[in-house]
Amino acid sequence: MKASDRLAAARAAKEVTIRKISEAEELRRAALCAGDDAAATKADHDLAELRLAVRRRDDEIELLPSLIALEQQEARLPNDPARARALLADKERRDRALRAKNPNDISAAEQTELDGFPIALGQLRQHIEMMERMHG
Repeated sequence: MKASDRLAAARAAKEVTIRKISEAEELRRAALCAGDDAAATKADHDLAELRLAVRRRDDEIELLPSLIALEQQEARLPNDPARARALLADKERRDRALRAKNPNDISAAEQTELDGFPIALGQLRQHIEMMERMHG
C-alpha cells in the first residue's frame, strides 16, 4: 500500500477511534452511575486501548508525509540503469559546476540545489545499485 493511501487510512481510523472513545466514555459513566464496577473497569481498559490507538495514528500521521515525499522522488527516477547513470552524471556535472562558482555569485535557488545534492546523489546511486542487482 502506498504511503499516501496509508495516510488517508490512518486519518480515517483516527476519526473512527475518536468516536469509539466518546462511546466508551458514555458507557463508563453509565456503568459508574449504575454501580456496575465490572462494566466500568472494562470501559476503563477499552478507553486506555483506544487512547493508545489514537496516539499510534497520530504518530503514523506525523511520519507518513516523509515517506510520501520519498515515494514521489523515487517515482521520478528512471527505471533503466543506463538512463539513471546518465542522470547521475548530469547531476554530478551540475554539482561540480555550482561548487566551482564563486560563493558570492551563487543564487539562492542554486544554493538550495547545492544543499540537496549530497542526498539526491546518494539516493540516485542507491537506486542504480538496486536496479543493477535486480537486472543482473
